Amino acid sequence: METALIVSLITLPISLLIASGRGDYLIAGYNTASPAERKQINIKRLRGLVVGLFLFINIIFWIPSLVKNKELYGYIGITIIITTLLVVILANTWAKKK
Repeated sequence: METALIVSLITLPISLLIASGRGDYLIAGYNTASPAERKQINIKRLRGLVVGLFLFINIIFWIPSLVKNKELYGYIGITIIITTLLVVILANTWAKKK
């Protein structure tokens, strides 16, 4: 339960900041992109992907505590890696302007 609380205290404020549009500098890759590269990115879609990833990670960490099954913690890392890879792929395809 402590782990889920710590993850929530980190991810929820950051996701709210990014969702509000004032946290774009927290998005890796976007913050270092040149102005020309930023024009090629649909920032609303990118924000949605990043906020969705943070909220998903938050939920994933609460599931073992809520169902009282500590064995599920072993699957969290694998789930987060797979989800992050999907978000990276979507950020490089769906979040780019055509």
